[in-house]
Amino acid sequence: MVACSYDSELFSNVLILLLFQIKAFLPFLLIYLGIFIYNKKIIQIPAEKFFQLKFDSFKSTLLVPIGAGIAMALIFNFLRLAFFPVESTPSVIYLSALLFNGVLIAPILESIADQGLVFLTMLSVFVYLQNNAKHKTSVLKPSRLILIIAILIQAFVFGISHYSDEPNLSNFLAFKAVYTTIFAIILGVICWLNNRNLLPVMICHASYNVILILSQTFIPC
Repeated sequence: MVACSYDSELFSNVLILLLFQIKAFLPFLLIYLGIFIYNKKIIQIPAEKFFQLKFDSFKSTLLVPIGAGIAMALIFNFLRLAFFPVESTPSVIYLSALLFNGVLIAPILESIADQGLVFLTMLSVFVYLQNNAKHKTSVLKPSRLILIIAILIQAFVFGISHYSDEPNLSNFLAFKAVYTTIFAIILGVICWLNNRNLLPVMICHASYNVILILSQTFIPC
């Protein structure tokens, strides 16, 4: 009976986290599809043709992303302990459920949503506006300004989506949202430098989450 109860609660926690991620993912998908349907000239290249999902090399796909994820998580932990040593509460969600979400579900859906759909949509919109202003370019070779703006916007959306309104943790969660935005800038850069390959992005995100979850399970990913 105890094992059955544990399995039931674990399944419930996994399902809750999965539904939360899907719920957070759907608005970005709908916005992308809405713009694509409204005016196909804006989204020059569909997402499935624009982004890659492949293993390029050990260094670019695993070593650098994992190293960046671990480094960012360790810096986050250091800053949290330095400035918010008591602004935290233990999570009631099972560690295994958090790991399932943090290593698999969140990196996949959030990478596709933010470093994928939001990034591509912003690139497409600004390139479309620039082309209308007689400055011909493409989403494959955008101007440096457009690329920077698109990376910053997807990072801002990523950071805001990780903020929640909890009065007892307001300062900490605001700090987390800002830091997560900085992390998302790195994810956007990794995506672009790897020829729009989302696999290194997902691996970096997963390694970041693993360190945070194992070191402090009270921080939601």
